[in-house]
Amino acid sequence: MPLLALATGFRRSVGRAPLEYLNQWRMTIARTALRHSEERLVDIAARIGYLSDTAFSIAFKRWTGQSPGRYRADGRRAAEV
Repeated sequence: MPLLALATGFRRSVGRAPLEYLNQWRMTIARTALRHSEERLVDIAARIGYLSDTAFSIAFKRWTGQSPGRYRADGRRAAEV
């Protein structure tokens, strides 16, 4: 029951469930790294807590609708214009 109370209090304070907040935070860091660094995908994945770049890629695509590679390439093309 204490975990439920923690999750409820977190949601009340932050406006999101803890896991939803964590996923948003991870994806924000990933999007920034993909757009503004040459960091390898496997290194980004590890830094934000994924055990593999494959798991990260699946989660990233679910969150953004694009693969990490496509997101990085589109960001570079947009910066060139």
